[in-house]
Amino acid sequence: MKIKKIEPIKLRVNPFQKYLIDIERVINFKPKPEDNIFAKVNEIIDKQKNSPTFQRVYVAGVMSSDNILTMLNNIHEGIKQGGELLSLGYAPFVPHFDILFKIAGGNEVDVPIDYYYHYTLQYLKVADAVLVCKNSENSKGTINELEIAQRAGIPIFYSVKQLDNFFRGNIYV
Repeated sequence: MKIKKIEPIKLRVNPFQKYLIDIERVINFKPKPEDNIFAKVNEIIDKQKNSPTFQRVYVAGVMSSDNILTMLNNIHEGIKQGGELLSLGYAPFVPHFDILFKIAGGNEVDVPIDYYYHYTLQYLKVADAVLVCKNSENSKGTINELEIAQRAGIPIFYSVKQLDNFFRGNIYV
């Protein structure tokens, strides 16, 4: 009797499922000793120590959308901007990470959307600067955040380079 070889099943995964799988991989990441993760962390810390900054930067940008892929791209953009700020030695607050409350908590986390808006504004009020993500000019939330920042005298920037030049004292902003 001949044994039939069983082929592995290829699952179709939509972009949102892939995004959730990627998040799960990050959450469950456990470095191996050979990864030398501590050297990488120390390299980042040294870079930040040599930075003249650590100013608190609020990352403002559109998140929601009727299209799930657009929403995920919006969230990606905010997190990417925050990561760039962090790598330069800033202390970014990125509201785009709020999606993790729902992903990690599932149905057990039932927080009204207004609560998210109000709690993030507490960070905006103490920020040293605001960085606005691209394509956010029509977002009601972003417009509100920018009005609050203007009233509080918090400088607003539309690129990481512009913000970095300002804080490092470069005259070309």
